[in-house]
Amino acid sequence: MYASGMDSARETGGMPSAVLIPVQFVWPHGGKQVFLTGSFSRWYERVPMSQLEGCPNVFQVVWRLPPGYHQYRT
Repeated sequence: MYASGMDSARETGGMPSAVLIPVQFVWPHGGKQVFLTGSFSRWYERVPMSQLEGCPNVFQVVWRLPPGYHQYRT
């Protein structure tokens, strides 16, 4: 889920104005469908998490976030 370049960051004069850091979120408590939401999406967007291959109770997603303090919920 790593995107190439800084496609979601605005660029000014060839220099990106925002740095996004890939962060892995893991939910090891099972479920049929698991979603991630947080302050980084203003609590509106629900990001689907994928089952980790070989571990049916573990879900994960990698999401690119700007540096700083973020709250989240799975």
